[in-house]
Amino acid sequence: MESVKLSFTYTEDEYLAAARLFMWRSKESLARLLISFAFVSSSLVLLFFLTDLGLPLWFMISILALVALGLYRGIFHDLPRRYFRGDPKFRDEYNLTFLDEGIRFQTKSIDASIAWSLYTGVIENDKFYLLIYGKNIASISILPKRALRDSVQEGVLRDLLRSHIDHNLPTDKIAKGTSRENEYTPSSLEPPDWR
Repeated sequence: MESVKLSFTYTEDEYLAAARLFMWRSKESLARLLISFAFVSSSLVLLFFLTDLGLPLWFMISILALVALGLYRGIFHDLPRRYFRGDPKFRDEYNLTFLDEGIRFQTKSIDASIAWSLYTGVIENDKFYLLIYGKNIASISILPKRALRDSVQEGVLRDLLRSHIDHNLPTDKIAKGTSRENEYTPSSLEPPDWR
């Protein structure tokens, strides 16, 4: 099987989108969010009833909606942003080589060979492949599809991911929006002569 070489540097927006994708697909993250909301909401409702302030129902519902919005923003936006800004490894250029034997991982501060067996799953959308090796946001490898040269290279990468990590990864799904086959290519790079 061929190898796939990728070089890229993360952007903050890209990392946040990948983190949100992971958290929305993670049952544990969603369960934590629901449990946190249930705990805070029940505590607020109990506080309203114990203080007997006679607050209208619409006010209590508004407070609960603000709590839900705050929890969502904190977990899905602020926490990943802080993690990205606080970790200098995200500013390095990543050079990855995917081989049948494993993954060669190089940055300015890291030079490692990673066995395919480290990874337990793959999450995909139209912008990323997330290679999962744990249960939290720090335990994923984000592969931006923009780093792929063309659909042929993406097909080789998909074959490697399918054979080594996720046997259920669809064979015919090449990312919408990154397929270079359907992009417009002008017949000539010279402007027409309109004289």
